[in-house]
Amino acid sequence: MMMILLQGLTLFLLGLSCEATSLGFAVYVVPQAPSGGNMVRAHFSVLAALPCPPLAGLCSNSEDCVLHTTSRPLTGMTPGWCLRQWNEVIPGTYNRTITLGSNTEIFVTINAGPVIRETTGELNQPPYVALPPPLRGRENCPQHFVFSVRDLERDRVRCRFANGDRSECVDCVPHTFIELDEDNCEMTFNGNAVAGQYFIYLIAEDRMEARTMNDQPLSAVPVHLSLTVEASSTRCSEEPLATNDTPEDRSTIQVLPFEEATFPVSYRSVKENIQEAVVVGPPELYRGALKTSGDRTAATIGWVRTLNMLPRLLPVCFSTNTESLQSQFRCVWLEQSIAMAPPPGTELLCNDGEMSLLLPTTSITNVNLNGLQLNDPNCPVTINATHVTAQIPFNSCGTETVNTNSEFVYTNTLRSAIPSGLITRERVLLVPLACRLSRVMATGPEYDVGFPAELEAFGVITSSITVSLPSPSSAAARLQRQSIRITELDITVTADNEALPTTLMVSNLIASDLPNFATALFMVERGCLNSVARLVLTTSNSATYRFQLPSQITASKMYFRATISICLPLNISEPCPELCNATNNPTLLNNYVMSRLMVVSTNGVNIVAEPPGQSVNIFNSFGNFTSHAPERASAMAAGVILTTISIFLQNFFLY
Repeated sequence: MMMILLQGLTLFLLGLSCEATSLGFAVYVVPQAPSGGNMVRAHFSVLAALPCPPLAGLCSNSEDCVLHTTSRPLTGMTPGWCLRQWNEVIPGTYNRTITLGSNTEIFVTINAGPVIRETTGELNQPPYVALPPPLRGRENCPQHFVFSVRDLERDRVRCRFANGDRSECVDCVPHTFIELDEDNCEMTFNGNAVAGQYFIYLIAEDRMEARTMNDQPLSAVPVHLSLTVEASSTRCSEEPLATNDTPEDRSTIQVLPFEEATFPVSYRSVKENIQEAVVVGPPELYRGALKTSGDRTAATIGWVRTLNMLPRLLPVCFSTNTESLQSQFRCVWLEQSIAMAPPPGTELLCNDGEMSLLLPTTSITNVNLNGLQLNDPNCPVTINATHVTAQIPFNSCGTETVNTNSEFVYTNTLRSAIPSGLITRERVLLVPLACRLSRVMATGPEYDVGFPAELEAFGVITSSITVSLPSPSSAAARLQRQSIRITELDITVTADNEALPTTLMVSNLIASDLPNFATALFMVERGCLNSVARLVLTTSNSATYRFQLPSQITASKMYFRATISICLPLNISEPCPELCNATNNPTLLNNYVMSRLMVVSTNGVNIVAEPPGQSVNIFNSFGNFTSHAPERASAMAAGVILTTISIFLQNFFLY
């Protein structure tokens, strides 16, 4: 009993001191050239609580700072978070409190040299610790977390708790229920914690592989984690499990310039339905819509390598959440391969519909020329006494097309073919080939671009609108205490489709006390939010608005209607803009394919409920339960969840 009281007191004090902390934080540090003195480029990743804070102000004091802005940041629902990222050139020894918006504050301490390695004479590269999604645990259920760490120089990476006495953290409280294996960067939660949210501050250090008498760290970087402990209502071993389709933890994917890397994530959950697949990764990472079949749920994660200043190693961590369970997270490492320079004298001409390669044989030594091939080994590569030549069409021979910034990029690779299992001392040739065509040129008379057919672009769209009580702490609490009139409702609009990545666009969202909407109150008008509602949660295919019911409404029922569309960017690295801005500037929509407008509405929603203690069955008096409604709301407000109206569309047109 005393231990529980102490844990409760610790949680209370922690909440007072850390209510503005992040839900996760990592920084990847890349030293600058020796001429840069002690400066490093720090790549910051922050998991911030919703509503997603702006990045404004972070670069106000730096001339060399890049904000990774996006209209569609990676997000998660449990707990509500979004990923914010930027990079900045800073001193290698760095201490600063960083503020994001009004709800996120991070104290950052970095000790990254510069340190010259005795063995190579080069600058030391600090370690990488992959940032996982916010962690979830359950009371009385021990759980083991294995963090994915990498070091470019294969140094030993050690993880330890941050030390307040060394000014490595502020108000960092040690937790008796957390154990840390420092040498292996593994953490164990023993389950002996009361329900609540806890914050864990770590320091990752790299040390020389060979242990010495003076085994001092070469550098130290911070990693912040959050652990949400929930009341346990299921057995401890019933979390979702990854299938064989999912990449193994700590696996590596090599990514060449202008190459797209994709991989599936697939999980089985027997006890509860999977509600979301959460992912944390580099800027412009995209996650496809969830596909559920029986007890299996899958999604696709992808990233396109464009010209960037990102680190060579890019971790992607993912897991799945049900209402009360979380799968073990896994991390995949995207490694930006260092492409060799083409042999001297190489010429690559970008012609109308194809690229032409000319490569002098005299500039290639110890390479089996007869084994050279393109992405498609069946495409011819011609070799004579003086040159290697190839005509490579944009639409065949394995040529891939990438949309990036204002360009179409056509890529292929000339490489040596090595028979499987053969060990050879011959030099391996790997030459990436790319033709970059500006989109201004591609959409003009000089070049004909074939846009996808509407159904191929979007597939079948399923749209819905659901209504529920917000949470026990707001409208439901007031309902129980003093009133039978509901004053707040959450309106969730969704649009699920077979294409990825797409974005839901809500043009209008209105409420009325009349079924014909003769009088209406706009929550969203022409894509812009009005004062009677606020956006509380958004994903790529859904948006939840919290609606304050006006006091002058005396009717017992309300009706809701949304006008929506979905947007498919022609350029993967350039997400769809916010509709409010695009409406005022129509030229912003020129780079996107839009579905036609769809209207989805509800039946009447009762906004009057009997107070507690009455025998009225609220569930039966308010309508039918729908499986589209969030499960976490059903136990609290089953009576105000309405049957979802679904629309299946197969015909679209382009704006």
